[in-house]
Amino acid sequence: MDKLKKDGKAFETFNIERDVTYLNQKYTLSKQTANVMTGNGLLKVFELNPSEGGPSFIGRWDGGSRDVGKKERYDLDIDICGVSDEEKDRFERNQSGYSGHHTTKVESDRGHKYQVSLRTPDGVIFDGTVRFNLLRKMEFNASLRPSGDLRI
Repeated sequence: MDKLKKDGKAFETFNIERDVTYLNQKYTLSKQTANVMTGNGLLKVFELNPSEGGPSFIGRWDGGSRDVGKKERYDLDIDICGVSDEEKDRFERNQSGYSGHHTTKVESDRGHKYQVSLRTPDGVIFDGTVRFNLLRKMEFNASLRPSGDLRI
């Protein structure tokens, strides 16, 4: 597995806050206040897990391609897990009673804030806002060279 280059893009979420308007009683919302990027580039913000049967959801930072020259995106996307590929496709396309893959950015005086509304054909799963900060890392090389007179 390749090591992620410290390129000034997001590597960690912290100060994660959730303002819940509605949470389906069959689901629990993760309580983490920080998450670190995994080796394969997944940077979670939150998770919703069913207490019984049903899909789970992962809110993840989508900064876009990390390739040199690519423009950074500022998206919070939601992935649905534990369902067929067809259901994943319907969720991502907001079809057949599924919605919520893309969130809406909300003005905030601190951090990144998004409106999240998740639905399945069985009903509303979550409505609310999620706010968080990003930690960025930059890698550089530095060396010290004496210049001019060096007096001891």
